[in-house]
Amino acid sequence: MIFFWGIRAALTKTVDFAIEKCPYCESTGTTSGRYFSRHFHIFWIPIFPIGKTGYVVCSQCHSKRDTHLMNPGLREAFLQEKKTAPRFRFWQFTGLALPVLFFMVGVVAVTFNEKYAGKYIEDPKSGDTYFCTQNNGYYTTYRVDHISRDSVYSHLNNYEIADREKLSSINRKVNYSKTLLSFSRKELLELYKNRRILKVERW
Repeated sequence: MIFFWGIRAALTKTVDFAIEKCPYCESTGTTSGRYFSRHFHIFWIPIFPIGKTGYVVCSQCHSKRDTHLMNPGLREAFLQEKKTAPRFRFWQFTGLALPVLFFMVGVVAVTFNEKYAGKYIEDPKSGDTYFCTQNNGYYTTYRVDHISRDSVYSHLNNYEIADREKLSSINRKVNYSKTLLSFSRKELLELYKNRRILKVERW
């Protein structure tokens, strides 16, 4: 796998030095300071800022000068302005924020499922999918076909999986048996209360 990482910079401040004369094209009033916040990135996603940098540039000839090429007066003015330049932009923490965001989405999803799964069990609909644990410790899914007054008829998934987190990978229409299994509504509630039905998906 190719791994892209490195350092990039984002412009945070621009200051014009009106009385400065460019030593290359000798234009006056064309010099400005550019200040940047540098950040580390992985696959171009900013992870965290790592400091400030900058230079002066002439808008006429586009020549750039670092501090060691500036005259003393310009260097002092440039460094003074650099002190007030922002150290970072909040988006430069995107890479650190993404795991937090994914965690929060996961928490919301779990909370949503716990809140509504019981209601889905009490009022089943055709197409509901039950994510279940089996007696042998493996996991599988059932898909509701239709509902009668007292019973729920479902297709059993032909596959089982040892990793609960990968249950969605076997939840495919072609994996379900054509044979129908029936559960009473009371049985479904008991399975849910005993944590045999782990999750209910309704689309």
